[in-house]
Amino acid sequence: MNSLSSKKMDVVGKSICILLFSLAAVAGASAQSTCANGCMPILGQVQVPSSQALALNPALNLLYQSTLFNSAQGVTVIDGSTCPIAGNASCTYSILASVTGSGTAVDLKNDNYWTGGLYSNNVLIYSGSTNTQIVTPVNVGSPYCPGEVVFNGKSRIMWVGAQCGPGNDPVFAIDADTFKIVKGPIPSGGTMSSIAVNPTTGRLYVEYEVYPNTGVFVSEEVNPKTYLVTTTSFGGTVLAINPVANLIYAVSGTDLQIVNGSSEKILQTKPLNYVPTFVEDNNALHHLYLGNPTTPSIEVRNDVSGELIPEPSMSSFPLPAGFAFAGGAAVDSVRGRLYVTLSLSASGPYYVYAFEDLSTARSCQDSGTVCGVGVGIR
Repeated sequence: MNSLSSKKMDVVGKSICILLFSLAAVAGASAQSTCANGCMPILGQVQVPSSQALALNPALNLLYQSTLFNSAQGVTVIDGSTCPIAGNASCTYSILASVTGSGTAVDLKNDNYWTGGLYSNNVLIYSGSTNTQIVTPVNVGSPYCPGEVVFNGKSRIMWVGAQCGPGNDPVFAIDADTFKIVKGPIPSGGTMSSIAVNPTTGRLYVEYEVYPNTGVFVSEEVNPKTYLVTTTSFGGTVLAINPVANLIYAVSGTDLQIVNGSSEKILQTKPLNYVPTFVEDNNALHHLYLGNPTTPSIEVRNDVSGELIPEPSMSSFPLPAGFAFAGGAAVDSVRGRLYVTLSLSASGPYYVYAFEDLSTARSCQDSGTVCGVGVGIR
């Protein structure tokens, strides 16, 4: 049996500092007072079995928390409607189902969600309403272990990243309507790390580790028409994409890069002095969220300029007392919510916290600012 590598699978994970804290911090977080200045209101939280990835269906208001390239594979389905009003972490989200899988991506056309089956060599497709498999799994062939998925709703292609290469892990392009493999295996050149797709251009971005276990990571892209694999010109790891503005958010070392999605010209480079645990974009509020593991806090920047939000009370929010980042994050641009996986220690317990960011939305009408329309996670 081939081994899996999950050391780069905590969404970013290169130098995530998971701090050790006491379990007693849970009580302190639950008793946290209503945020007035310097923190982001908490809608609720729920304990989950793992820490690595989050995906969202904004139409059904469902959240999918999953492992990535971890033999203890599992997807937890969370009901996002459980906690509609800020409750200072006292509200607990409902868990609707737990299914087998690694990584999750949602097809909003039919609310199906896809996930990797690892050692089964399969990609699994579940109904968003029943949480049961709807078709025969797509088999990518031995020895490949599908463990990460991202969806391009414009081209209707589900991209699947696999490990167990060995040393030359591939990606696969699958038609989301016919459930047939369009192309693959497409070799990456090393150990699969992370993938992201730009729906506007169709390009898939892949980061891999130079084999074997060198700690050297390479950023590359896959042409959606020719499937030719080339190294990116900007060099950073792609962590988030704004399809509305066609902007790519990448991290190179400790620098945030904002890149034009078409020309791939670097538009902004912002020194961070830390490696973010995650980068997520709310294109409705123009808020770019970065997990700062050194503070630990959630940093809020303008998603075009990369500058910190000018109001000090809105530019950085501390985590609930005793918690550190544990990997996954996701944004609901429609509802103004940021979901983040947090942990009390390096080995858990793990929690998904929902933060509410309506600071800009509530002031839009009075100020006359056009806030834009949220498109959620695609």
